[in-house]
Amino acid sequence: MSSKLELTGPANVTIRMDPNAYTTTSDQVRANYDIGVGVSFPTKMDIKFPVHESIVVAAFINSDMIFPRGTVYNNINDKQWEFFRGVVWNDDPSCLLFEDITTDNRMFSLGIEWLNAFKFGEEKCMTKRSHMGNLQFFHGMGSVLGEKPEKTRQNILTWIEVMYKLACGNQGISETDELKDVLPGYFGKETVPSKTDTLRDLLLATTPKYKDADIRKRAFGVCLHMISDSYALGHTQRRLKNPSDMIERDTAGYIRFQPDTYGDWGSIVCFHTYNDQDGDRHGHYDDKDGEVDPTPKDVTTFNETIGARNAIDACTNMINMFIKKTEWDDGVKQFLEDDIFVLDRCARPSDCFTDESVISDIYTFKEDIGEKAEEYDYEAGLQRKLASLEAGIMAPTKCDLRRRYRVSGLAMMCVFMSAFMLTFVTLRVHGYMC
Repeated sequence: MSSKLELTGPANVTIRMDPNAYTTTSDQVRANYDIGVGVSFPTKMDIKFPVHESIVVAAFINSDMIFPRGTVYNNINDKQWEFFRGVVWNDDPSCLLFEDITTDNRMFSLGIEWLNAFKFGEEKCMTKRSHMGNLQFFHGMGSVLGEKPEKTRQNILTWIEVMYKLACGNQGISETDELKDVLPGYFGKETVPSKTDTLRDLLLATTPKYKDADIRKRAFGVCLHMISDSYALGHTQRRLKNPSDMIERDTAGYIRFQPDTYGDWGSIVCFHTYNDQDGDRHGHYDDKDGEVDPTPKDVTTFNETIGARNAIDACTNMINMFIKKTEWDDGVKQFLEDDIFVLDRCARPSDCFTDESVISDIYTFKEDIGEKAEEYDYEAGLQRKLASLEAGIMAPTKCDLRRRYRVSGLAMMCVFMSAFMLTFVTLRVHGYMC
């Protein structure tokens, strides 16, 4: 039985201690790593399925890139692994989970340095910043409670633009560019890396020795991580497009859908923040849901993993544009803004919730003419009310306005009657009436 050290965090990192798979000549136990797996602290003794790696593998298999259909997380070759070093980077931006080796890009370290940085590191270190600080948008999350969704979205798009252009290699961004020039405002003299370090320094971090490091592939992996994570329910709340397929929650209160269906998630209602979030509920939606492990070559096996099907589709489309080296302004930017990171009409500042509410559009279908007409949008109205309460202001609904009109009319009638009676009494007192 392998042991595993699990740590809470927005990216939900799992460090697996597997003596059978990762041992050195001196029998030192090496750490394995699962992207985005739900975790808790202290340690547990179970192994969870690496669902987020498998989502990206599925996206590559379904893309126009030549990628063997039999690929799974455990048989990725060295060249393919360079993409996944980028996918892992969002969770481990200082590369503390890997050994700095010239001939090996996948040798995991003991994980102690990562653990130390995560639990006890300075607030300005990349591990802390990316999991609980101002770089939480690496995972499709708000950087601070109450952050406006427009700001979170802009942070995400800024980083994806730089990483995508770097990955393509022909769009004006180079690995030798300094951070202060391409990512201004995110790094300073006191940060590691500093503002004068390069994009190559940023992505290689503490593991610069590997002789075949492919910065472009790693940069693209960073993009895929941000896109994929934004469909995890613990990271981002999106509007549900098919509420009729949702069934009663399970005994633990987790969201479920009918067999052979899956949740289809649309526009972004809210970016969550990990601070004060329920770590168990967050982790549940970063893991597979079901006894059978998803198989990357068959996307239907991901149906029970909330958000996975959308994440696979989004990453597949992004990979196809990357293959063609599509210019950022010739479709990539619009795809991300209009399809992936589009803000909902009821988008609100970041919060620390997970799955407490599901927002959807409720439609009724006119079968006789085949037209779709909106019947009501109760969830959106409730969400606006909650948002207004958070802001300390109760936003008026249509019902409220009608009630106000009725009250105002009644008040005017009372004033009119009072004035009439006062006039009547006054005239009687002065003898002007019989």
